[in-house]
Amino acid sequence: MGIIKIRNFPEKENSQKFAEKAQRATFICASFDETLAMLKAGDVVYCDPPYYGTFSGYHTDGFTKDDQYHLASVLEHRSSEGHPVIVSNSDTSLIRSLYRNFTHHYIKAKRSIGVSAGESKSATEIIAVSGARCWVGFAPSRGVDSSAVYEVRV
Repeated sequence: MGIIKIRNFPEKENSQKFAEKAQRATFICASFDETLAMLKAGDVVYCDPPYYGTFSGYHTDGFTKDDQYHLASVLEHRSSEGHPVIVSNSDTSLIRSLYRNFTHHYIKAKRSIGVSAGESKSATEIIAVSGARCWVGFAPSRGVDSSAVYEVRV
């Protein structure tokens, strides 16, 4: 029997920073159809749906293959209206096909769900970007878990 060190998450400093920034935000609980219908001129979309082929039980109804098709269709439409769209998902042939009109970037991401303590696991993720308005890069200065950075140039 081992000892599992539980990290204090979220850390107090990060929670305080989030609370400060959240005061300028409006939070809603809505479907992606409803949310994407609210876009205004100049809005940018970043979408991180449940990843296809992996855990998708975030909701009692799950997130089905049909949901993936429908989301891709809505995002394609919003992109055609001039909204820059960035989508992250698991790197599968279905996801590559659904976002075939987007530019694809690939990153290795650490996984912690379903991994025993002390073990590490990584998977390739796709980041699909519509149009040439977006630049993708990495911020290694942010530490081991460097994040993808997107700067939209309109």
